[in-house]
Amino acid sequence: MPEPRKKKSAATLAGKRLVRFKDACLYGDLAQSSPATIYRFIQKGSITAYKHGGKLFVDLDSVDLYFKTLPRVGQKVRRRQADG
Repeated sequence: MPEPRKKKSAATLAGKRLVRFKDACLYGDLAQSSPATIYRFIQKGSITAYKHGGKLFVDLDSVDLYFKTLPRVGQKVRRRQADG
């Protein structure tokens, strides 16, 4: 999966894979989502984002982790049976 072009900024120097919000919208599976949906992921805490210099940066590692935690299609989710 190709990564967006990295721009040099103080946020990317922190050792994290941070990209500007507009670039994150083009990243992998997020490209299928609307910007409003991505903002909701950030608000819920599913995806990590930071503000720096008035700009919003998204942590691509948190995006990868979010999509890894989703159940696969056809995968059954086990439910606990009530004791009784």
